[in-house]
Amino acid sequence: MNLLARREHTVWELQRKLSKKSQDSTLITEVIHVLADEGLQSDARFAEAYLRMRAKRGFGPERIQLELEERKVAPHLIERAFQNNDICWQTEIRTVWQKRFGDEIPTDYMEKAKQKRFLQYRGFSIGQINALLE
Repeated sequence: MNLLARREHTVWELQRKLSKKSQDSTLITEVIHVLADEGLQSDARFAEAYLRMRAKRGFGPERIQLELEERKVAPHLIERAFQNNDICWQTEIRTVWQKRFGDEIPTDYMEKAKQKRFLQYRGFSIGQINALLE
């Protein structure tokens, strides 16, 4: 309960953290199932909260999806989280780009490549990047 009071956790994260405190894997599994049955733990809720949090911090959909997969969130829950959000990714990418590089679209090839690499690292797709910089 203390772990879930601070923030949402996936089943995988809870199993990993609780296994450091106890070696009884059946007890850990039972506790997590009870928490899920009572609605205190939800991978779907985690995916939606994580998506909103990372988008606010300037990360794109590809990176967020990868991070959710690393946390063992089921693919259908990731897809649902992306479908149920109202994030405009073109607005987000423009905000990230303006914060880092200003308002002037680069004409120099090297500068444009640098900006594209940065935006790709942040998790935006090539299509989103090209739409912004063209």
